[in-house]
Amino acid sequence: MPTLTTQQQFKLSLDQADAVLIGVSNGLSVAEGYDYYRPGAWFQAKLGAFSQRYGFKTVLEGANYHFKTATDYWSFQTAVAMASTFSVTEVPVSQALYQLVQAKPHFVLTTLVDDHLEKGGFASSIIFEVEGNYQRLQRADLQGPQAWPAETAIRAMATQLQSGELSAADLPHDPSDGALLVPAVGQVVHDANFERQQQALQNFIQTYQQRRVVLLEVGVGPHHPVIQSLFGQLQRGLAHVTRLSLNMTLLPSADCGLTGDIKTSLASLNRLSK
Repeated sequence: MPTLTTQQQFKLSLDQADAVLIGVSNGLSVAEGYDYYRPGAWFQAKLGAFSQRYGFKTVLEGANYHFKTATDYWSFQTAVAMASTFSVTEVPVSQALYQLVQAKPHFVLTTLVDDHLEKGGFASSIIFEVEGNYQRLQRADLQGPQAWPAETAIRAMATQLQSGELSAADLPHDPSDGALLVPAVGQVVHDANFERQQQALQNFIQTYQQRRVVLLEVGVGPHHPVIQSLFGQLQRGLAHVTRLSLNMTLLPSADCGLTGDIKTSLASLNRLSK
């Protein structure tokens, strides 16, 4: 019997699985053309004005920047939300990932805060966004387990910014007491939606704990605190598990991995299905 290539072994592991649990982090965004953690062309094209004004050069630096006013803060957050989420229509890498796993029962654990996975084909009911997303708002003081839809408010602020600056009246507030609302990203309240997603992940793991499960890491760094921790526990605890990796560099924990550009790797794997 001829020796399988790494790509063939990778695809065979997926084909033989009863279910696939996917961990997705920033590497997928980078492959899609959106890098939230490093300086680059996307940031300069979409958010370069903030770099000139405040000095930071990445979305992460901007998220940690101490803006003097709530209107300055929301001017930046509106621009990020529009550039990363609400104005995005094409997500070919997310679509390719969905194409790879769509025939199998699957679930996604992700730290991404945009909506590219949903736009790529994944149902929102099988995604646990542990760091929230720009589709929702929460109180800035993190009081109360409640979140609000974000798109209408953010699009309204984006329209206002096209013709001028934001005023305090333009910002979203809790209708009950006027408290400022902010994007539900990073440190998020555990509202009903968060708890539903968390329970869905637990149900998925319980359903397939005695079956053949593939743990597929996509764009996840070797020291990722959330995904690496859970996948390590599952790798040791599940009855029949194979751990696969799609990353720029090979993760030592992977049973099989493809390195280099994720977009190229996904395209090659999908061609094996034809």
